Amino acid sequence: MPSRNAILEKLGWNESETRRTRLITGAVGALLLLCGVTCQWVGGAKVSDISLKTLCKAYTGREELNDLEDFQTMRNYYNAKYEDRFGPITLNWVASQFMEFQPSFNYPIDQFLTATPSFWCKYLPECPAGAECEAGVVINQANWTQGAWSGRPVSSKPHWKIPKSVMGIYSSRIRCSDKVSVYHDMLDAIFKDRSGAYIMDPRTDTSWNAGAVDGATNEVFSSCVRSKGSIGYILAVGPVLSTLACVLCMLILCSWFQGPLFASGAQGMALVAVAITLIDFWVIAFVANREYGQAYTFCGNEGAPLVDKGQYFDSHPCLDQNTQGDNTMNPFVSVGIYMNSLYTTGGIINLIATIILLVSIAKTHQENKIMKFQNLGPESDDI
Repeated sequence: MPSRNAILEKLGWNESETRRTRLITGAVGALLLLCGVTCQWVGGAKVSDISLKTLCKAYTGREELNDLEDFQTMRNYYNAKYEDRFGPITLNWVASQFMEFQPSFNYPIDQFLTATPSFWCKYLPECPAGAECEAGVVINQANWTQGAWSGRPVSSKPHWKIPKSVMGIYSSRIRCSDKVSVYHDMLDAIFKDRSGAYIMDPRTDTSWNAGAVDGATNEVFSSCVRSKGSIGYILAVGPVLSTLACVLCMLILCSWFQGPLFASGAQGMALVAVAITLIDFWVIAFVANREYGQAYTFCGNEGAPLVDKGQYFDSHPCLDQNTQGDNTMNPFVSVGIYMNSLYTTGGIINLIATIILLVSIAKTHQENKIMKFQNLGPESDDI
């Protein structure tokens, strides 16, 4: 009976060349996949986890956020102007100052997550319509003016225009921990009186307290995390499947796992990973086009009359010009585009790595087919 190697050589099989091919493709594929998965994990995680300070830098030219003192100033303004006629300040009134639509009476607290940047940022970008400003501070405002109260500071720094159509979407890209910090300060301000004591809740005749404020803040944090779940889940599935495919492909390099079952499993996982990665490309491209491509215009070095104060003549904000006319990219959009590009680059690397690993899997399949002839006689017609 001829030996196994003699039978394989008779069939034209070169064992040493096959081993080299599997090892080289396996090592190169694993290295590329490691790089690709790292890019996708970082890009996918950060694309919806942008610092709130970055948004405020784009919106007002300054990074400062609203804090407890700012919301106390807002509360004092309300009490002086409206409390005698409408009663104590309510969450509904606060929501009406920072939404692009009129909130209902029973306002869900988690919808503060889509508030305009004016809610998160300490400064107003400019003196709003219906308000009077002096020395960088709002001194008077009409009843219909949103987000402006006496004493609120106005930025003098150059900033970037933000389209109203994507303000809610922008808020969904912000880091949840940054959001709940501002939200907590707002609740702490409106549920306390001027002496610093918690007020009574008129619906339940019980007093607010630090535990209740913390509980409401935790609920907003949970809602924020859930709101990121759909896109985050889709973007996470691609690198997870690519990682599993890589593990299976590495296992079949060992002689213990070179059977047809592992080879077929690795091949199937690799093909599914390719399909999911292509779907991820569509999702990331759709998000980028909706938030950046359709909302902004590249203004380049254009000036008046085409461009004025960072805005194109058709009212589209400039992506690459601030209100002072400087050719500088919008910092918030820049971070988003960078993370989208990082994720897409990682996906392309993963596709290349998967194709290389499929070569290693094909060699294993080929060997398994040839090994069917191992127990056949030398004079068999099947050889």
